[in-house]
Amino acid sequence: IDISGMETASMMAHSLEAGNLQVRNDIIAQGQVQVTGGITLGAGGIFSAGPASIYTNSSVSTLTVTQSGAGNIVEFKDATTMAFVIKNGGNVGIGTSSPAFLLDVNGDFRVGVEAKANTFYVDTANERVGVGTSSPSATFSVGDNPTTSTTTIDFAKPCFRMMADDGSNTVLYYWPSVAPGTLGGWATSTTSCF
Repeated sequence: IDISGMETASMMAHSLEAGNLQVRNDIIAQGQVQVTGGITLGAGGIFSAGPASIYTNSSVSTLTVTQSGAGNIVEFKDATTMAFVIKNGGNVGIGTSSPAFLLDVNGDFRVGVEAKANTFYVDTANERVGVGTSSPSATFSVGDNPTTSTTTIDFAKPCFRMMADDGSNTVLYYWPSVAPGTLGGWATSTTSCF
């Protein structure tokens, strides 16, 4: 059927070809909707009650999200719980809906691969950091079990700074050596330190 102009409240068509099609209400398709060009959507956006996937074989970005307003750029939720968000301005939050930093993680996290999964581990509940362990026993722990495992730490020219535990708030510095064949020691200045 070739119709140059028609307005109807209801129509069922098994095949329809149109140069321009304007629909004031809903479109319900029981099969697939295929678009060979682009789709421009209004403020209603897209809602999918089923899985959604994107496939492309292109030299340009598969997905580009542009937010020109004040809302979040991207949100991923588990039911109503925020799992991942990119806020307006670029801050990224994992486990938080209001990241205050460029990357803000609310909860424990670790960095590693496969068998060496505990290369770096943060225990937020106890405010501890572990390297090579997922159960740090101190503020900073290196190695799985300090009583049974061997841990190697390499320092180039180490210098340690700490606060004296005598109520004086004195800052102490310790350096193992200042020159080949000499021993370092404790000091209250940064002459050989930092």
